Amino acid sequence: MTNIYGIDDKGLEFSSQAAILAEGFREVAAEVDRDARFPQEAITSLADNGFFGSFLPTEAGGSAQPPAVFAALVEQIAQGCSSAAMIYVMHVAASQTIVASSELADRDAILAEISSGKHLTTLAFSERGSRSQFWAPVSKLIRNGDGYVTSAT
Repeated sequence: MTNIYGIDDKGLEFSSQAAILAEGFREVAAEVDRDARFPQEAITSLADNGFFGSFLPTEAGGSAQPPAVFAALVEQIAQGCSSAAMIYVMHVAASQTIVASSELADRDAILAEISSGKHLTTLAFSERGSRSQFWAPVSKLIRNGDGYVTSAT
């Protein structure tokens, strides 16, 4: 059964579990911020509890959850540790980029690693004109024979 936001029982379970995990993240969030360190405890917990593949297709070992569940999970995680939430947002965005690839040779193996919680991924780029909004690229990638040409700066 789904609610008005399109969240089914599995999505509600993810959201509830994220709220419980986030309680534990609060214990180290101040330290993470104060010391400007990676929130390893929170990220390991998300990986160990099946959150890395929440939005990957089922054929890749994921749970194929909809955007409403993504919003719910990020909100829950952020209430415990905002740094962990941002890392999770970047992981999910990068994972979806891998899902969308038709050219990445090891795509299926990488997705399997992500789904199993063994691969944290991210996007590491910015370009002039995008106002540091990685989701709003201004460059173009154009096929040119066997390769590509880009206008990126």
